[in-house]
Amino acid sequence: MSIIETLTMAEIDEIAALSGRDFSEIMDSGIKPGREMASLAWVLEKRTNPGASIDKFRSMNMVEMAEFLKGFTSDPKETTTLS
Repeated sequence: MSIIETLTMAEIDEIAALSGRDFSEIMDSGIKPGREMASLAWVLEKRTNPGASIDKFRSMNMVEMAEFLKGFTSDPKETTTLS
């Protein structure tokens, strides 16, 4: 199961609002590094840490972000694709 398949409708709305892109566009072209990826990571973190700050995720480099997202899927390509 991909990360996308685990998102609630509210989480999808939040990612779309934060990224400034329609979620169907994100699904078609994938999560882009930067605001979109930080938004996804922040939404996932808020599941267990309601006080999480998006700034933590905006300051991560790609290696740190990949490591964080690896905790949610075994295949990084599955972060934005449906199985």
